[in-house]
Amino acid sequence: MRSLEVGKSMFAPCAVIVCVLGILGSVSGCQSGPVTESSPYFDAPPGSTLEMLKPVEIPANSWHVDFQGGEVSEANAVALYRPFCKLHIESNASGPQTVSPQLIQITGMSHYQRIPAAAFASLNRGIQIASLQVTLGGGRDMDYITEIQLSGKTSPAVNRLICHNVDDALTGTYLTLAQINDVLGLYARIQVAGSGAG
Repeated sequence: MRSLEVGKSMFAPCAVIVCVLGILGSVSGCQSGPVTESSPYFDAPPGSTLEMLKPVEIPANSWHVDFQGGEVSEANAVALYRPFCKLHIESNASGPQTVSPQLIQITGMSHYQRIPAAAFASLNRGIQIASLQVTLGGGRDMDYITEIQLSGKTSPAVNRLICHNVDDALTGTYLTLAQINDVLGLYARIQVAGSGAG
C-alpha cells in the first residue's frame, strides 16, 4: 500500500502545510521555546539507553514486534489511532526469536511524517506542494513518526524502535519519550542520560 513521507528537512518541525505557508496561524503541531525532555521534538542525548525489562518474543519470519497500550500486540493487529511502537531486529528467522533483558545504546533519533495510505486514498481537496498532493479537506490524518536508532549487541540484535502517532495533519504531533514509555509498558523503557531517572 502506498504512503507519502514528509521528511523533517522538508517541512519540520511543524505539521505539514501550516508552518510552510503560515496560512492557518498558530497550531499545536509547531514547537516553540526550549526543547526539553517533555517536548515531542526532544532527542535523547549520547549515553541514553533503551532498557529491555522483560523477554520479548519476535514472531517467526518477522523483523519486528509491536507494542500498544503497554502490551505486546499480535502481529499487524495494532489500532491505527492509538499510539504504537515497533521494535525492529536486524534479521528474521524461520522460528521465533527472543530479545532478552538488556541495556541497548541509543545512537540517534529522527522525526518525520507520513500520510497513511488510507488517508492518502481519500484526499478530496488539496494544494500542490513540491509535486505532492496535500489535503486541506477530508483525509487529514498524518502519521507522526519517531525513529530511535539502537545498537543492540546481543542476538537477535535490536536496531530500531519506531513509534507512531496517527493524528490530525494540522494539530497532531510526535510522541514524547514519556508517552513512548507508556506504550512500551513493563517491557522496556527509555532512560535519558543525565536525567536522574532511574
